[in-house]
Amino acid sequence: MNALCATMAVLDCDIVLVNGGSIRNELQAGMLTYNDILEAFPFGNMCTVLEASGQQVLDALEMGAMSYPEESGGFMQVAGLSYTIDSSVPSSVMLDEKGNFVKVAGARRVVDVMVDGKPLDVNKIYSVGGNAYILKSAGDGMTMFKGAKLLQDAQISDADAIMEYIQNHLNAKIGDKYANAYGDGRITIK
Repeated sequence: MNALCATMAVLDCDIVLVNGGSIRNELQAGMLTYNDILEAFPFGNMCTVLEASGQQVLDALEMGAMSYPEESGGFMQVAGLSYTIDSSVPSSVMLDEKGNFVKVAGARRVVDVMVDGKPLDVNKIYSVGGNAYILKSAGDGMTMFKGAKLLQDAQISDADAIMEYIQNHLNAKIGDKYANAYGDGRITIK
């Protein structure tokens, strides 16, 4: 099951961005327990929704793709958008001495970003949900969201948002529609 789509529905936002390091297990089709969700999302991350420009979203995706193909807990898992990583382009993300995002200083690896079937508009303001670790506390060096206007803060944990969706929208059962734990092709690597 793609838990990020569930989070997007519960938070009522345009986009969800979650660092891959916060997800530790898959949610399988069929009946789930709350413990199954806690095994997948064990950190008790609180959900946050903020207003962010398309440029901030693009920078977060670029920062998340910086280390690809190496594993990185900061790799961005998404809902509400799709994107492609061109792995032939070397990362041009610049970091400060603490490993925080400063800027993209050259060609971008992240291309073809689509939000709800339309190209990402770097000047548009989107409602972006996810965990406070990334969006509010600049975890994994995601400083591009500092100063963004908070719309929701710490009202529900990631595990509780997923449970709410399963109970209220799926009648407490993960159907075959959600059987592919790897999503709907929202992230493409070339």
